[in-house]
Amino acid sequence: MIYNEALPLATLTCRNELDMVLIYKKKLVQFWGRRTDSKKHLENWCRKIEDNCFCTSSQLRDEFPKIRLIGGGQAVFNVKNNRYRLIVKFYFENGVVQVCWIGTHSEYDRIDAKAVCDDLAA
Repeated sequence: MIYNEALPLATLTCRNELDMVLIYKKKLVQFWGRRTDSKKHLENWCRKIEDNCFCTSSQLRDEFPKIRLIGGGQAVFNVKNNRYRLIVKFYFENGVVQVCWIGTHSEYDRIDAKAVCDDLAA
């Protein structure tokens, strides 16, 4: 299931044990439209997220061993051999994954990764 706008998290739940709800996927689609070399990698990432139901960070680590957890349900993924970075926020209790930011490794070095998801809520 794909949502491109913010939805009240209370209305979203993991419908069964096999799926997560991915919100703001449009950011990824726009990114891979500009950076076509990332498309296959991001589509694979989306498929893994949407085809699973992660209830804990340890379950995430089982599927994504190189994930970097940065607190508050937020995580950083390396995309295309660390060429790109993806920051998301997991709402485990609702089965929701929010795409917060995607960019190059050098762009990532210039942002506050822990504040990116908070900036969306402001």
